[in-house]
Amino acid sequence: MKAIIFATSIKEGKNSNTRAWCVELDKEFKNKGFDSEIITLRDYDYESSTETDKDLLHEQMYKLYDTDFIMFTSPCNFSHMTFYFANLLKRFEHAYKKSDEKGLKIFDKKMFEFCPTFGCSTYPHDKKETTDWQKHEDLAYPNGIRSSSYPYDGTRHNKWVYEKLKFMKPLGLIDLHIDSWNPIEPIGPDRRNMHGHPQTVATIGSIVKKIETNGILQSKTTPSCTLEQFIECFRSDDHGHAFGRGLTLAVENLNFESAQKHIEYLNNNKKIPNHVRYQAIVAMKDRSIRAGLYDTAELYYDQQVRHNIDWYTNYATSHLNKNGNMRPNNY
Repeated sequence: MKAIIFATSIKEGKNSNTRAWCVELDKEFKNKGFDSEIITLRDYDYESSTETDKDLLHEQMYKLYDTDFIMFTSPCNFSHMTFYFANLLKRFEHAYKKSDEKGLKIFDKKMFEFCPTFGCSTYPHDKKETTDWQKHEDLAYPNGIRSSSYPYDGTRHNKWVYEKLKFMKPLGLIDLHIDSWNPIEPIGPDRRNMHGHPQTVATIGSIVKKIETNGILQSKTTPSCTLEQFIECFRSDDHGHAFGRGLTLAVENLNFESAQKHIEYLNNNKKIPNHVRYQAIVAMKDRSIRAGLYDTAELYYDQQVRHNIDWYTNYATSHLNKNGNMRPNNY
């Protein structure tokens, strides 16, 4: 079996809990004799490329041609998945629509699954003494299902991905998730202890077990079309802002004037969801700081303050929901 794992955190790999989990999954797949590879979207930084730049991420889609299983992962930034991940799904939706118009079945029999990474937050919130991961799971996921009274996520992220990729067959682990470490409740795994953590072992074990029992190991999933026809379906004729291009700026294109124009674009483009706009602003503030561009960092900081939203009004906003706002993302 061939597997591709998409790591879609905007953080540098060494600082990403999500990518650390992907590395563990990749290791286990290889231990099982699977042909496995991680594609890290940050390596291609597509969103900050210009319309004249080559779409390097498009070339990676070749690897999906004979892939049997596709694993998607994403951290939760401001209660939503990253813009890297959202734009990747747009590629898949575009490819399906284009292939369907051509009468090609490029995703026929291929399977996928999605694992979101959340900040760990104990449920119920009046029981802060819970320090054991398994006890936390038993409270937050009674009978293995996220409590409907738990307001942070439920299975809405997983279901959102299932709906976006309704033309593909899911593995069926609708509640798959990682509740990662955060400063308030340090009981979940992070990049420092992902290897061997019981949550890592449990999630990866459930994926492998499902793969070994659902028949995908014996299935032939390479589409009947040619490789050239397959990759062409992922190509967009819109060279301007297809798949989120222009959502951020590369360091070499970043200065006070370009930042002003970029902010104007973000604020005036009503097609950009509010949470994506906010993610891009905070990401660009961090990118400016890392590049030593104080003036542009100040511009984006001003926008961050203006767009600051308590995503869950009057609910734990004093600490947990501010993590994404305050913590560096290394963009």
